[in-house]
Amino acid sequence: MVDFDDPEAVLAEFRRRLEPDAAQYAEVRRHVARGELPVGMLAVATRKPYTQALLQRAPGFLPAYPVDPALANQERQLATDALDGTVVVEPSAVHLASLVPERWPNLLAAFAHVQIPDASLHDILAARDGMALRSTMSMSWNTDQERMWVVEISQAEADRAGWLARTSLEVMAVGALSQFPQMAGDYTRSWLAPLELAKPQGVAVLSDDVALRRLARSLGIPTFGSIAMLEALVDEGHLERATRDAALLELRRNFVVDLPVDAEQLRAVAEADQWRPGPAYFALTRPAIWQDRRRVLDFYRTGQHQIVAADPTGLPQWLHAAILGFADGQPPSGVTFGTGLLLSLTTLQANMDPEIFAKLVPAARQAAAELGGDDPLPQTVRDIAAIFVEALGHTEGARYALLHAFSALDPADRLLAVRELISGRP
Repeated sequence: MVDFDDPEAVLAEFRRRLEPDAAQYAEVRRHVARGELPVGMLAVATRKPYTQALLQRAPGFLPAYPVDPALANQERQLATDALDGTVVVEPSAVHLASLVPERWPNLLAAFAHVQIPDASLHDILAARDGMALRSTMSMSWNTDQERMWVVEISQAEADRAGWLARTSLEVMAVGALSQFPQMAGDYTRSWLAPLELAKPQGVAVLSDDVALRRLARSLGIPTFGSIAMLEALVDEGHLERATRDAALLELRRNFVVDLPVDAEQLRAVAEADQWRPGPAYFALTRPAIWQDRRRVLDFYRTGQHQIVAADPTGLPQWLHAAILGFADGQPPSGVTFGTGLLLSLTTLQANMDPEIFAKLVPAARQAAAELGGDDPLPQTVRDIAAIFVEALGHTEGARYALLHAFSALDPADRLLAVRELISGRP
């Protein structure tokens, strides 16, 4: 029996009941965020409509665009080949359309027939009906923060659910999932039925879930995303490039990630959020964006200047985000090197301010630890010392400047930095 007059006992009981499922959910969510599992697996984990997972950004963001440029080109060609024919859509593509609803007529006009399985429509309607209850909320256990997590449905999410339910598509009945006999559950049909519908017809699936498109390709089903479709419409002269760009900007604002790098659009999104953590910030955590390191570093440097001028307390968060994307997938030595490089760059951008440096170090250290790297402070001390020695022409002046930069570090870090500085290696 739980003593409901004891808040700690109540929380402990919530944790006992929710934590096992939360740990499993967190693991699935990590794989979905990496594009390794379809978003639909989060619907299975929570036993809620797939469309609701999309609308509430259950993975944190939607990986909708392929990381591999060759695959992106292939999907663009498949989209071009599918124009004026029949295409099957699944709820993730309808969700993206709800983010740029003025482009929906372009999609409908691009194909002779746009089909959706009955199971997918039923899922959309279930999400609409559930999210129309404005007070709807759910609880889970946050395994990272060690506390209960309450999720409420926003007005915007409920409104988009209503829009999805009003889309005009050809609804097709789909029977047993012969391609997926082991996955024919209540929370899988909505995202697997489109593949079942498309395969015997030999038509393409329009999906904005990169993992689900990978599954479709493994079954020999042609597939592409909404961005490839927009590109195809531009190529064929059916859509203005400026219109395509406006749609991409809106998708960026709504946490659609791994899109082609556009530093100007990233700056516009970040400035709209006053350089607080938002879509542009989270985009930096994605390894895909760092394939174009020069342009992304230019964007990062621009941001550092603006953050330093407006509110330097935001620098550690942006540094942490940048390291997660820049160094992800590297061996431990590469993680440490990449972390040290960005820590050095950010410290110099902050004019070696001791108070800022003291906050950047733990942020960089935490990011490195998350990726399996070592402490980046020693390398940063060496790198910055080398820069100062080259600029000033002598070691003592460089050491004096760095000792001032170390002055706000906690005692253990200050001792480590000083030892590295006087070791003679810079």
